[in-house]
Amino acid sequence: MKLFFIPILIALFIVIYQCYNEWCVKNKYFKQLSVNKLVNSSSLSIAETLFGCMNSLVLGNGKVYGELIGRGISAFSCLFSMFVKDRNLYKIVSLSVVKECLTKYIRFPKYVMTGKLINSVSCAIPLFYLGAVFTKEELGFFSMSNTIIAVPISIITIAVSDAYRQRANEDYNNYGSCRNILVKTIVPISIISLVGFSILFIISPFLFEIILGSQWINAGIYTRYLIPMVAISFVTEVIRPTLIIASKQSYDFIWQLLFLFSMLLLIVISNLYRDIYVFLLFLVE
Repeated sequence: MKLFFIPILIALFIVIYQCYNEWCVKNKYFKQLSVNKLVNSSSLSIAETLFGCMNSLVLGNGKVYGELIGRGISAFSCLFSMFVKDRNLYKIVSLSVVKECLTKYIRFPKYVMTGKLINSVSCAIPLFYLGAVFTKEELGFFSMSNTIIAVPISIITIAVSDAYRQRANEDYNNYGSCRNILVKTIVPISIISLVGFSILFIISPFLFEIILGSQWINAGIYTRYLIPMVAISFVTEVIRPTLIIASKQSYDFIWQLLFLFSMLLLIVISNLYRDIYVFLLFLVE
């Protein structure tokens, strides 16, 4: 029963961290944004490692308590930084201001939050399907391939997207359009994606073999199938905030619904063949 409140606290700490990051982007506190991410990643890693080592002392819940402590340190670090840099903001916050903002920005929880939930479900569907239909070895290859490409890519896209979002938001507020910065961003990002992922397509099996060993060469082959999808995602994730900046959150919600439908359709079609490479092919398409 004691663990019941932990996910709620973790969610609260994550919200504080994410909200302050958005505030840093809005106000061009890019140095502070880097500090936030450094504190978040390091506190999580250290806390999870320490509590993981003391797993038996916390009744086998070391990772859970590590996550709680790490997220808590990150959240309180953000609150402290905000108090130091923008302490006057605390004086103008009131219940009436909160209610006004809630009414004004109701489209965000209505569409964006629901869309992110749908996106999480959609991304999990292939993993559940692979685990149910294919061997643990094939699931392991897919998970490793997905992790190797997704983690570094997400770090790059988040960093570029933060800078793009700040400039696009500024342009939209001043001129009513962010088309100029959108074009200036999408062209070089597309070129980088095309060149970088073309190289990765060629070397991925050899790369996996060299770094992880010959037993993981299949993960490198799976990566080749995933590269077109990841290359497109690399570009779209950078410019995705455009829909939110232009108050077109409903478009993003519709996109997530279509994504969910495509994942369910993928499962139906793949189930007719029960072949991992057919599954990967349809996943990319």
